[in-house]
Amino acid sequence: MSALLELDGVSAGYGPFRALFDVSLTVPDGTAVALLGSNGSGKSTVARVATGLVPVSRGRIRFDGRDVTGWPAWRLARLGVAHAPEGRSVFASLTVEENLLLTFRAALGRGGVPDALARAYAAFPRLGERRKQSAGTLSGGEQRMLSLAKVLANPPRLLVVDELSLGLAPVVVDEVFRTLQLVRDNGTALLVVDQHVGRALALADHVVLLSKGQVVHHGPAGELGDLAEKLMPGAPV
Repeated sequence: MSALLELDGVSAGYGPFRALFDVSLTVPDGTAVALLGSNGSGKSTVARVATGLVPVSRGRIRFDGRDVTGWPAWRLARLGVAHAPEGRSVFASLTVEENLLLTFRAALGRGGVPDALARAYAAFPRLGERRKQSAGTLSGGEQRMLSLAKVLANPPRLLVVDELSLGLAPVVVDEVFRTLQLVRDNGTALLVVDQHVGRALALADHVVLLSKGQVVHHGPAGELGDLAEKLMPGAPV
């Protein structure tokens, strides 16, 4: 299977602080890769590097065979790279439906909006019930659903998910991972950063394990369960 995203010997950081050291990893097209590690291991920095939010100081980034090192986030987005970050990435003053309309019109044009809305509400009935409610008044879990609903309607080639389930109730975590599985089944490659080791391993084809900004293991998901749990004691499963 061809590589969609490749990080080759990437080092990166924030000012004088170096967060990544010679990181190399691959996300094959149409697969899911779980990026695991303890707090401070560099997982979120990898996610931000992959989506153009943090520049690299050394190494190369390739997307679908093209060298995209140094490209800004908006150029990567045009290639089909999307970032679903930790937190509540919605327009709080707009209603649920206004949030969706804004995204769908920009991505699909006015003619594609009705079908996109139908798909979003079918995937997340709770959003349909709250379509006229201000997004800022939704629960944290509902706001994460709204973020994912935007992705479902116009799936990217690569979705980078950074701790999307952080702080959510178990029933909402289940719904988030069910949706990620649906996104993957529809052909989108995933790079998933998440604290829920068991769920991430169940979703992933491959796992990359980070420790202190370096890759310490990269292989099939079935081989890494015990090792991941040893290096991440107390992580939820």
